[in-house]
Amino acid sequence: MNTAVRAFARSVGPATPGDARQLLGDLLVDESGQDIVEYALLGAVVGIAAIVIWQQLATTVGEVYGDTVAPTGQVQSLSSCMPGPDGTGC
Repeated sequence: MNTAVRAFARSVGPATPGDARQLLGDLLVDESGQDIVEYALLGAVVGIAAIVIWQQLATTVGEVYGDTVAPTGQVQSLSSCMPGPDGTGC
């Protein structure tokens, strides 16, 4: 923690229970739960990135699939030579 924050927290001095200065000092010094908040923020960023990537991937796959289907609904050949079932024909 920043030394200036610690100095401020110590400067509020002793106070009676329920005093706002004491509460502020306690909040500035107490770091419990900080790691949980950091992990939650990291999880949120990773989740948002995954959603954006998934949407882009779905759009790209849809465009590629759409380019291989003819307007009549028949699949276009990506090659000019289509071998027969026995492997001959090209």
